[in-house]
Amino acid sequence: MGDYVKPCYFCESDVRPQHEHHIIPKKIEKYVEEDNTKTVTLCFTCHLKLHNILRPLEKYIIIERKEKVDAEFEKELEEMKIRNMEAKSVLLCLGENIMKRSELVESLNKTGMDREKAEKLIDWHWRNATIYTPRPGYYKVTD
Repeated sequence: MGDYVKPCYFCESDVRPQHEHHIIPKKIEKYVEEDNTKTVTLCFTCHLKLHNILRPLEKYIIIERKEKVDAEFEKELEEMKIRNMEAKSVLLCLGENIMKRSELVESLNKTGMDREKAEKLIDWHWRNATIYTPRPGYYKVTD
């Protein structure tokens, strides 16, 4: 008696060669949040047919995922630009002047920035040494 051969999942043929095929093709597994350890046994013919059937779906999933990633990247890039502009606004408000913290917050508030964000940005600039305190409560851009 020879080795047992699992029959093909689709046509039930037990003719060799048999292929263990991942239910979620390896080509798209990184785009799908599923466990990819499950396989089915396929004969050579059904294996080829399955790949021909799945090819358009694989392309669609890859393209759809790429578009989603591109859209997420564009959104993140836009948010970074906004944060960068907000961070620069602190330096622009200060210019060459020495300014009291409350005046700097008020000046930023007049540009449309809320007070809490203004306070956080001032602290961020101070921690990163782009502004300094020449005397307590006052700020100046670091040369």
